[in-house]
Amino acid sequence: FPSHDINYVSLLIVSFSFGLNFQDIVHLIFDLTDPKQILALKVHNTLSAIGTWLFTAVFFVKFKQWDFGRMVAWNPPKHRVVWMPVLVIFASSIVISAYILSFTSQSAFLKDLETKIGAPAIQGAISKMLQMEHLGGLLVNFFFIALVPAVLEEIFFRGILQNLLMKATGSPHAGIFICSVVFASVHLHPTQFFPMVLLAMVLGYVMYYTSSLFCSIAVHFFNNALAVTAFYFQSSSSLAKDIVSDTYTPSLLLVIVFTGLMVVGFYLLQNFKSKYHHE
Repeated sequence: FPSHDINYVSLLIVSFSFGLNFQDIVHLIFDLTDPKQILALKVHNTLSAIGTWLFTAVFFVKFKQWDFGRMVAWNPPKHRVVWMPVLVIFASSIVISAYILSFTSQSAFLKDLETKIGAPAIQGAISKMLQMEHLGGLLVNFFFIALVPAVLEEIFFRGILQNLLMKATGSPHAGIFICSVVFASVHLHPTQFFPMVLLAMVLGYVMYYTSSLFCSIAVHFFNNALAVTAFYFQSSSSLAKDIVSDTYTPSLLLVIVFTGLMVVGFYLLQNFKSKYHHE
């Protein structure tokens, strides 16, 4: 399968480019105290993601003889006014998901499940990759951790899988929900599962109502970039520190307000879809 081959090509490239021992790299043994090896791991993750998501998407589309360009609508929405409800929905989803996470992060069952599947080790490696001492590091992480995953994952999940599931179920809502559950599941972070399902559904409906993968990529990037930015400022901002540690809990009143704003945002997007569909 293409992603398997790309993974080994990635390991070879990383080993050669960074002067690392290939046998160690094959077993994913990186020294996470060495900035050079941390960068090597970021490059490897990026190349592996290309194999996992992009090549899989292209392979599947070619196998089904679909038009990749039609399945993956790259163009921004024709009408800029659409961005207003999209940004409102995004901001609302951040607040609501943080509220949900404040409960799920305290679940003994989900914490135990995380330990069993090795999530703490994965999270520890991610934390090392997110360490930034200067603005240059922030920009590097914007690219490797915020932008690249947003583009590649949206191509596969919203561009291909969601469209496939909507066709298979005959319902856009069922397709979006199933795709969101799959998306949250593959990230292997049980305490964040329900918040991630919510965020994935936001991405799914943004894609569906705007008919633009560009929009869902943008929202996905904003979400990732927010996490990267919070990590960068955690030593100087108590809010950023709470976000990084999953302890930020918005007030119930704030959640109610943003839930209302999300409903209004989706109502406007739905109207825009109906209005501009015939243009």
